[in-house]
Order: sequence, then structure tokens, then C-alpha cells
Amino acid sequence: MIHIKRKNKIFIVLAIVIVWLIYVIYRYMLILNFDDPYLLKVKLQLADIHKALQYEKDRCIIKGEKPKWLNSLSRSKEILFEGNDSTHILLTKGIVARDGYGGWQSLDNHFPYIHYKVHLKDQDVVFIYNPKDGTFKCLKDSKEKGLLCDSLLLP
Repeated sequence: MIHIKRKNKIFIVLAIVIVWLIYVIYRYMLILNFDDPYLLKVKLQLADIHKALQYEKDRCIIKGEKPKWLNSLSRSKEILFEGNDSTHILLTKGIVARDGYGGWQSLDNHFPYIHYKVHLKDQDVVFIYNPKDGTFKCLKDSKEKGLLCDSLLLP
């Protein structure tokens, strides 16, 4: 009789773990929006950019220095977000500029490169880097773009 109760407990624990795993997988599917791979890619690229900017800030704070923000996120219009020189690298490989859905482009024709756009859901979403405080924000110039900007943030 004791042996049967132990099997029941194991079964119940196993069932709870399986239900919990299904719930977690379902939540990530909702969060990451698997029906649009380009949207997911842009979300992950934005997370990398924000993480790299935070790393630059933390690096200065650890050294006891005032944060020295990059005056530009790119050295050229062809490779974006790689930093502004060899000592301030933002993303190791950068992001290759391209047209089309999910493609990033710089809106600036010369250094410093601080205005960027990405094409999503039949519209261009504009991002602006502020070299004074190191922020990289989405320009919410309409309600529709505001909703799209909010949807690009990872929870």
C-alpha cells in the first residue's frame, strides 16, 4: 500500500512539471510572436543594442568614471551598430544595412550616425540615439507607430 502512494506522488509531481513546462512554452510563444520571424529578429537586435549600451555605462561606473557615451553608434552607413571607433565597440559584428522588411538603415548621410529606421509591418519605424545620455529610443510619432514601438520591447 505504501508503494502505491509513492507512485501516485511521483505521478502527481511529474504531471505538475509537465503542465508547468507547457505553460512556459506557451508564454514564450506569445511573448516572442513566432508568426513573424523578422519582428522577433528586430526585437532581439534591439535587446542586443540596449544591452551593449548598458555595458558601456556599467564599464565606466566600475572604473569610477562618468559614463562617456558614444557620439555615434556606427562608423558607416553599410555596417550599423558596431560602435564609433576601435576602442568603443558596440556590437562585435554590427548589423549589415539593407532594404526591405526587417532591414535596418541609417537616416544620416554622414558621421555621426544617430538616426536609424527599420521597416516593419508596411511602415518605417524610426529610432534615435541620444549621445548625451546614451539612450536609443523609438520615435512614437503616431498612435500606430507607438503601438509598434511598444511591441518591439522584450518583457
